[in-house]
Amino acid sequence: MIFGAHVTISQGLIKALDWAEDIKAQSIQFFSGNPRGWQIRPYPSREAEEFKRQLKERDLGPVFLHSVYLINMGSKDKDIYDQSISSLRISLEKAEQIKAEGVVTHIGSAQGSPKTRAMERVVRAIKEILKTTSSNLILENSAGAGEIIGDQIEELAEIIGSIKSNRLKVCLDTCHLFASGYNIRKRRELNRLIKQFDQQMGLDRLVLIHLNDSMGGLGSHLDRHLNIGQGQIGIDGFRAIVNHSALKDLPGIIETPSIDQDDQNLKILRELSNED
Repeated sequence: MIFGAHVTISQGLIKALDWAEDIKAQSIQFFSGNPRGWQIRPYPSREAEEFKRQLKERDLGPVFLHSVYLINMGSKDKDIYDQSISSLRISLEKAEQIKAEGVVTHIGSAQGSPKTRAMERVVRAIKEILKTTSSNLILENSAGAGEIIGDQIEELAEIIGSIKSNRLKVCLDTCHLFASGYNIRKRRELNRLIKQFDQQMGLDRLVLIHLNDSMGGLGSHLDRHLNIGQGQIGIDGFRAIVNHSALKDLPGIIETPSIDQDDQNLKILRELSNED
C-alpha cells in the first residue's frame, strides 16, 4: 500500500508537506475547509502552484481532500441540502486546483424521511455536483448509526448504479466497515467483502482505504477510531488488509486519534506490509 495520513493545513499547504515528510507519509489527505463550517475558499493561486511543484519535487502523493462534516445530501432540509451541494462543488474545484485525486465525502442521513426518498435526493445532488465540476467525488462508507446512508456495500452500489459516472469513486474506511458488521479481521470475510464490491461496483471504483482501528465491536455502529492494533480489528486484521492482493497497491490513509502517534501508526503498517 501507499501509506499516508490525514494532515492539518492550518499553517498552509506547504507545512502539510513538511509534516508528511516528518512522519514518512507517502500520501496525504486534508479537509477542503473548516470541517465544522460551510465557508470554503479557493486556495491562493501562488500557494496552489507551489504546492503542486513541491509535491512533485518531494515525490509525494496521491493527495485527497475530505469534505466538511456538515454534508448531508440526503437531507429534507432545503438549506442543508443546497449548502451540501455548494460545499462539495467548491471542494471539487479546489481538488482540481491542486490536482488532487478527488474529494472524499460522507453521504448523509435520511433524517426521519423514508430511506428511498433520501436516496433519491442523494442521487439528484451528486448528478448536480458532477455536472459542473471535473474532479472525482469519492463516497465513503459510514459506520451505520441512526439513519445514516452508505454503511452497506449495496447502498453504495445502488447510488453508483443510478448515476453511472466514471468520476464517482469509493473510499472504504476499516473502522466503519467493522462497525457496520463486516468482519474484516477475518481473511475469509475480507475476501467475501472484496468479491461483493467487485461484483456490484467493480474494483476500479475503489481508490482509497482509510486505515483506522475500531473502538466499537463488530456491528456496533460506533464511529470511534483507534490507533492501529489497539482496537477490535487488531494487528492480525490489518495484516490481512494491507496485504490483500486487491488492496495492496492502493493508498491507505490513517485518521487515527493523535497526530503525535502518526509516525508510529505508519511504521506498524509498513512493517505489516513486509511480513506477507
